[in-house]
Amino acid sequence: MANAGLPLGGQFPTRGEIGANLPPYVENPRAVGANRGYGKYDRLSSIWANESAQYMDQEYIQSEENTLTANNLAEDQRNFEAQIVKLTDIPTSSTNYTRPRTVAAGYDPQSKTMTVVFRDGTFYNYYDVSPGEWENFSASYSKGRPWLNRKNRNQGADGLFIGKPRGQANIEDIDPIVREQLYRVARSQQLYKKPRPHRGYSYKSPYDVEAQRRTAKSGGKIPTRRRTGYVPRPRKAS
Repeated sequence: MANAGLPLGGQFPTRGEIGANLPPYVENPRAVGANRGYGKYDRLSSIWANESAQYMDQEYIQSEENTLTANNLAEDQRNFEAQIVKLTDIPTSSTNYTRPRTVAAGYDPQSKTMTVVFRDGTFYNYYDVSPGEWENFSASYSKGRPWLNRKNRNQGADGLFIGKPRGQANIEDIDPIVREQLYRVARSQQLYKKPRPHRGYSYKSPYDVEAQRRTAKSGGKIPTRRRTGYVPRPRKAS
């Protein structure tokens, strides 16, 4: 059975639907397509049309469920306990935007609850997340390996949030159509913005915490990482 949050294709929401349906779940609906220029909206719609075909493939659906939700199921009893919080990171950054770990995320400092939307469409909550942990998660390019993934052959230890109380969010009060619209908008934004690092890149991204540290240390100059991994040191003032 397909995941309840997994989009199964369909029409991309109109600008009016984005503006009417998503505000309860999105911090800034305008930023994700509501009341934006038609050119950008048409581009997002076209991206989703190309992306959505794979979600009709049952073999793909099964593989997504096995590799995402099943590998991250909570070991405690907080499944379906709380509703999602408002999503602020749409899309989330990724080291592989074509197959990202997550597509959206949000945080409520009052309840210390973090909601992430996995690539398979699952809406998942992490509890007892401190504001500092959320800021570091939000700023990190990679969401899977350092934060959400279990230990595996490519990863020496569990992600930092594996030990958190966690579980699938309670989405019974969210209209399934709205839930799919929310996913479509987030995923199309991710493919549109391509938020990922690449070889030979300069440290200019606000997501890169290490870049910010190096930039501050170099007096505001952005050092460039070469393919060798060498980072030139700033010259000392004479």
